[in-house]
Amino acid sequence: MSGISKSQVSRLCGEIDDKVKAFLARPIEGDWPYLWIDATYVKMRQNGRSRHRNDPGDPPCQLHHSVGHD
Repeated sequence: MSGISKSQVSRLCGEIDDKVKAFLARPIEGDWPYLWIDATYVKMRQNGRSRHRNDPGDPPCQLHHSVGHD
């Protein structure tokens, strides 16, 4: 499939509307462990210059964060 029309998207979304509403309205009971993950790109200092990670020749410089709760 190379594409999907607006009417196809509308029809598909309409078919799952009731399931989504039921999911969002369900009671949340018991423990729900979670893992939150985030990342950001930061500037790096190289040869006395502050550079973005997307400058040609620069390796990616990412800062990853994760928090888990059980």
